[in-house]
Amino acid sequence: MTTVTPLMTRLLPAVLAALSACATYSAAPLPEDTLATSLQVPSQDALRVLISELPNPLQASVVLNFDDGLGPDEAAVLAVVLNPYLKALRAGRGVSSAELLIAGLLPEPSLALGADVPTGGITTGAVTGYVAGLDWAISDLIGRSARRDVAQAEAASLDLDILWQESLVAGRVRGIVCSLGALREARRFVDGQIAIGEADVTRVEAAVGAGQLTAMELAAQETSLATSRASRVQLDAEDAAMTLELATAIGLPPGIDIEVQVVEGFQGTSPRALPELLGGLEARRLDLMALRRGYESQEERVRVAILGQIPRVSLGPVFNRDTGDLQTLGLGLAIDLPIFGRSKGEIALQRATRTAMFAEYTARVNEARASIASAVGRFDALRLQLKVLRDQQALQESLVARLRAGLDQGYVDVLTLNQTQRDLFDLQIATTRAVGDLQAAAVLIEVISGQPGSLTPPQTDERGLKIPGSEQI
Repeated sequence: MTTVTPLMTRLLPAVLAALSACATYSAAPLPEDTLATSLQVPSQDALRVLISELPNPLQASVVLNFDDGLGPDEAAVLAVVLNPYLKALRAGRGVSSAELLIAGLLPEPSLALGADVPTGGITTGAVTGYVAGLDWAISDLIGRSARRDVAQAEAASLDLDILWQESLVAGRVRGIVCSLGALREARRFVDGQIAIGEADVTRVEAAVGAGQLTAMELAAQETSLATSRASRVQLDAEDAAMTLELATAIGLPPGIDIEVQVVEGFQGTSPRALPELLGGLEARRLDLMALRRGYESQEERVRVAILGQIPRVSLGPVFNRDTGDLQTLGLGLAIDLPIFGRSKGEIALQRATRTAMFAEYTARVNEARASIASAVGRFDALRLQLKVLRDQQALQESLVARLRAGLDQGYVDVLTLNQTQRDLFDLQIATTRAVGDLQAAAVLIEVISGQPGSLTPPQTDERGLKIPGSEQI
């Protein structure tokens, strides 16, 4: 019996080795130790390194300093770095990079081998025949540039979407810090109410014992004190819920105690007029920019589908030897026949997807405009409410001052003064909470309009010059 030709004997091991060279697999089960490590909060030095590596403008002007509590911008930067959802989104960049790599690869050549071994009949003078063919799908090169454009546009769309999600999380965290700082400032006024109420109850109890006041007047003071204490309990519950929300948004473990700064110097001025906020929105807001790049990617997909109408062509040399030892060298050509119109179906699908994406983009633009108008309307309402509260607070402060002067002159009793003081505390609490709400509303407008601003002005020295590094986002 004849044997397999030396050529095939040499080619087959080489082909198998080449095919299996990169076909390795290593298991990667869910690493519990790595998971536990990833959930730990990094040190301040490690955080600074992580922040410096972010392709995000947030890190450009924020200096971390936790000694005086967590400011809105510091919390925003921490959230961008530590939030697990944002970490997962950024990990997706590896997928888009791999897709871009795949889109740029050349089509693989194909090697075909065959043997024709005489096994019976008249085999005198017969040899083992073989056929070896090498072909390359040259038509796949036609759509390579378009496929790369698709991958690049999708990668850019993903990057913009990640930045948009980071800005949403950062804005949410900034708003929570503003509200939490205002809440804790309000709690200080409630503590003042409670201190005055306790002193008044003690004073009225003594007066009742001396027969100067009645039990009904004592009950009224005790009721007022109970109301203040109930307000303190409610604020404590809100503080706990808001602290948990802040820790979750940043990516900190639940139950952690977070000190926050109170934003000073916020006067409640409107960030920008509505026409300015809406003008150029499509070229400024990151999610809309991401949708535009996604639409561009779909446009390239339509082009790829149209190029797919070109029949697939494979071309390559063919080496052949028949059993009569006749050796030939030829050229092989394979062409797909577009009989059933699959390419037309793909074109119709990609065009329909493009139409749907344009409709989604239009809807998102309208939604963005409406949300900005609504946020500005709420901001203006809160600003008006704050102005009314501040005017009432100024009048109440004036009344307290006059009553205190009357107390010194002996024609105003201390209980009347204290009740007026408690009413002033109520206004201070309401004003403080309104400032926090207004700050959060301003942050929301900044985020959804794509125009980041600052809640606090840059710090200045005694000469009025801006201190380097004090600029806020």
